[in-house]
Amino acid sequence: MRKPLKETDLLLNDAETIMKYEDFVGYVMSFYGKRPGSVYPEFNFTLSEVRKALLFILNSSLYPSFSGDSFDREHVRNIILNDRLIEDPNERWLR
Repeated sequence: MRKPLKETDLLLNDAETIMKYEDFVGYVMSFYGKRPGSVYPEFNFTLSEVRKALLFILNSSLYPSFSGDSFDREHVRNIILNDRLIEDPNERWLR
């Protein structure tokens, strides 16, 4: 079982890297966030959930490379849905 990550677990000191990751977070939210125009608003992902899942990917040897593409977006989605089931096995994945 993996240790829960906090948004502060990854210290970034490069502005370009921070922008790359924040752009990716926005990209994920445009699909799964509850905001006007998102593709799947029923998932209702939060910024915190997306950032924590991204931190897991960046700190994990299971994901050897990060490019911010749809493959990474789907990994983030799966991590968040899995975490929601761990928190409450009776909860539906949609909020």
